[in-house]
Formats: sequence, structure tokens, C-alpha cells
Amino acid sequence: HFRNYPSLAAQRHSEHDVLIKWTMLMTRSLQGKALSTRLVREAHIHVAKATAGIRQTEMVNKLEGPSEVTAFIENLSVKYEKVHKSFEDNFWATKMNLKGCSSDALAKTKTNYDNFLSDPANLKAVKEQLQRSDLSPDQHKVLGVLERTFKCYITEDPAASQLKESLNEQEAKLAAARNTMKLGYTDPETGSFTPASSVQLRNLMRVADNEAVRKSAYEGLRSVGPFVCEAFLKIVKDRNKLARLLGYQDFYDMKVTAAEGFGKARLFEMLDDLEVKTRSIMETARERLATEKGPAALEPHNQSHALAGRQAIWHLRLWC
Repeated sequence: HFRNYPSLAAQRHSEHDVLIKWTMLMTRSLQGKALSTRLVREAHIHVAKATAGIRQTEMVNKLEGPSEVTAFIENLSVKYEKVHKSFEDNFWATKMNLKGCSSDALAKTKTNYDNFLSDPANLKAVKEQLQRSDLSPDQHKVLGVLERTFKCYITEDPAASQLKESLNEQEAKLAAARNTMKLGYTDPETGSFTPASSVQLRNLMRVADNEAVRKSAYEGLRSVGPFVCEAFLKIVKDRNKLARLLGYQDFYDMKVTAAEGFGKARLFEMLDDLEVKTRSIMETARERLATEKGPAALEPHNQSHALAGRQAIWHLRLWC
């Protein structure tokens, strides 16, 4: 099914239709057999390619206003797609520890991606287009989004730019090191170590009826923390240093401001209010769980199993 998928884009289906067809194909393939990792990955790649092509075609066809402005937007989008895709390909290759993945390539493509977004020439060109009086509302909206995006990444301080590049290298090395970690759990009955991914360990915590197995899977997940701790703390310190160089309280404040338009102080006010208003619901839910399943259900290695429905557990066991 998936090998024939790219033809859907050529048939000029809407993105909605394409995704519906992909879902139907996935469901059909799941009936009676499991998909290999390669086929799943191939399916996602085809979906990404098809929908990307559809988005570009629909944007060019539907964006009203001066054609040269639309051409400018399209040209900038193509350049962005190139650096973004290169980074994403290397990110997921490293994340999934695929053959041939390279932490150096990941760091390089991330730096190229950041350099594109922080290039003052791109921001200047967008601002010049925004000065036009003949823009359509859609063109003005798209250019406004581009302007805000580039503003989020501009770093005029050379020290900040150097620190950002260093962070890209640190993050890539940590990702590569994490991929080499011997993750898994110890069978409580045999004492033998069973290799397992973080996804498999989380699923075991949901589906294993033996509490000792669930606890072993939980301890396996917890081992990730000490393994990455030293390198990750260095990254956190440098991220905060970068943010302060750019005038923010810390890295979290910088990211929240870039994404939401307000800082972490305002966000925490909102979250604190939400926590206060929902605290009684949470406490009641925990009390009910302890009453129905026993106090041990509140333990971190037992909660997901105690909350999972039998149907969900049955389905997960098919995949574990």
C-alpha cells in the first residue's frame, strides 16, 4: 500500500483526503499482522512528502495579491524547507540510532537551520515586503508570521551566536551518547537483563500483571537520568547563559516568550491558578484509585497499570 502512496499527491487530493486514505491503508495493513519499522517509517516519509507538496501547491494557488510577493514567500519557504528537512532528517536518524547517523552531521544541520532563521537579511527582506500597500490580507498575514519568526531567532551578540553553536554540538553529542545506552530491565524471576527501549519499558509498566516486572521497568526508565545528568546539566547552564545574554530570565523564559508572546512569570500565574482550581479533582481521583485498587496503586510503577483499561492492556500486549 505505502509504496504506491506518492501517487496520491499527483492525483491532487486535498490534504484531508490524503490523510484519510493513509489512515485507511494503515488500518487495513494492521488487520492480522504487525507492520515492520521500515514500512512504518516509509509510510511517514511518503505522507510527509505528499502533504508538503499539496501545501506548497495550495498556497501558491490560493494566496491572493501581487504574484511577485507570493513568489517571494514561496522562495523563502523552499529555502526554509531545505534547511529544516536536513536538520529533521539528521535529528530523527540520531534519535532512532539509524545506520549511518552522525552527531556531527546533526550539529552541523542544526547550526545551518539556526543560521537561516537568525540571518538579518531574511528579516530585512520580509520587512521590505511588508511596506507594500498592495498586499492582500493573506499575504500580509503570512509575512507577519515570517517577521515574528525571524525576530525570535535574531542574535546580535557574537558571544550568543558562539554559545548557540556550542549548544548544538553538546546536544548532538548527548543524543548520540543516549543512543548507546544499554537500556532495559532485569527479570525479577530469572535475574537476567532484557534489553528494551524506553517505549517498551513504559508499555511494560502498563501491561505487566507482575508488580515486580513493572517496578523493574520503572527502574530501567529511571536509569536514564543519572546517565545523561552531567552532560544535560551543562546544557541547561549554557542555555540559561544564552538566554540571559539575550535579555531573558532564563532559557525557559526565552522559549515561552518566543512561542506565546509573554514570559514565564505570566505563564506560571496561569498554571498556578489552574493547579489551585483542579487540585481537589486530583486529590479525589487519587483517593478513589487507592480505594478501588489499593494504596499500592499510587506508587509510580503501578499508576499507569492501575489506570489502564483492560482493552488498552490487551492491545498493548500485542505490540510488546
